[in-house]
Amino acid sequence: MYIRRQQGRNRIWTARIRAGLAGVLVVALLLAASAGVLAAEKRVLKVGSDLTYAPFEFLNDKNEYTGFDVDIIRAVGKALGWEVQIINVGWDGLFAGLVNGNYDCVISAVTITPERAKTMSFSTPYYTAETGQVIVVRKDERTIKKPQDLAGKVVAVQINTTGQYAAEGIQGIKQIKTFNTTPEALQDVMNGGSQAAVIDSPVAEEFMKQHPGANLMMAGPPFTHEQYGIVVRKNDKALLAQINKGLELIRKNGEYQQIFQKWFGQGKK
Repeated sequence: MYIRRQQGRNRIWTARIRAGLAGVLVVALLLAASAGVLAAEKRVLKVGSDLTYAPFEFLNDKNEYTGFDVDIIRAVGKALGWEVQIINVGWDGLFAGLVNGNYDCVISAVTITPERAKTMSFSTPYYTAETGQVIVVRKDERTIKKPQDLAGKVVAVQINTTGQYAAEGIQGIKQIKTFNTTPEALQDVMNGGSQAAVIDSPVAEEFMKQHPGANLMMAGPPFTHEQYGIVVRKNDKALLAQINKGLELIRKNGEYQQIFQKWFGQGKK
């Protein structure tokens, strides 16, 4: 009788242990499923960028996306807990792709201007250093030192950029030649097709650093002052607020300054 009772008790305890283990397993599965749902719901921020504009966005020698802008948008995504997917798009179709919904935002050294602000929304400026448009000429050029000296000259620019808009504002230019990329515009100056180019000063500096044999120089300091912003569709206020939050976070935690120093050095602001 005792043995039977003990066997009964053992069966009860065994059943309870199994039930307890089953409960633990169910909880573990539910937690795993919840984690899977959260991972699946992690936002992917699709970002358009014209990766021909060193040092802001370009392909390195390993064909990897890199540059100041690339690091900034990835840092913003990390601060917000988002995955960032960068899509390489030619400059001339960059804003049309945003309007069409091909990506959520654009970061591509886009200068904030009143005209652009009519059709798109800008984040708070993420690049506010003393910069702007400069004139680039061949080193043997002696007559061009300031914007007024471009009168009667052929000038190369990247199409639909503030370099083009600045050139259009200079009176007397003989011809403005537009190119799809800034390197193409600079190459035209090197080849003698244009007598000067008007481009962003950091881009001019980077190009000449990477191509010391290019026989080019900047003719004077920048003659405009510009700020860059991240672009979203005109009425996408929720995303704009999140991007501004991300920019604020990386400024507060020091990551912005680290990225800036990586690309532009300690001496610039």
